[in-house]
Amino acid sequence: MHQEFKTLIIERDTLKQLLTMEDCIESMDSCMRQTSAGNLVNPPRSGFKAGEGMLAWMPGYLGEPEGFACKLITLFPKAKLKGYSSHSGVTVYFEAETGQPAMIVDSGYLTAVRTAAASAVATRALGITHLLWLWSVRVNRDTCMWLRCSQCGPFLPLEFGDERPKMLRDLKSKSKRSGRLR
Repeated sequence: MHQEFKTLIIERDTLKQLLTMEDCIESMDSCMRQTSAGNLVNPPRSGFKAGEGMLAWMPGYLGEPEGFACKLITLFPKAKLKGYSSHSGVTVYFEAETGQPAMIVDSGYLTAVRTAAASAVATRALGITHLLWLWSVRVNRDTCMWLRCSQCGPFLPLEFGDERPKMLRDLKSKSKRSGRLR
């Protein structure tokens, strides 16, 4: 006789209460480091078009803590006509030892937080000098970035337009005076 395995289902509202940005940033930092160490398997996404929509899957394996996951996402542009998002999906986490589906999570909120956290980790790794470089490369007029640094205190929005944002000019000159910006 087979043992019954219970799968936890976490909906969007519950996930919003459980997943903090700080926790996600630290998780993404760990994932990026494990990727660099070759301890993460992230095959190319795959999928197929069917009728008016598309189904895609994005599997992955993480070595520490060990686990498997697969994001399943649909793309149905006409879903907007009925008041739904065009993208919908879930992420299934599998127990590492037996492969049983341990948890199913709404992917919309998870993806948004994960994407922001990955950007935060990259920005933290690059530092403010590289953020200034990013502006000079060519940033879309509608781009908005959030910056937190010892000179600024809390998170500050950086809105990019035709010219370098005043806040960045002020920060760069202040940082040069304090010797913090290279």
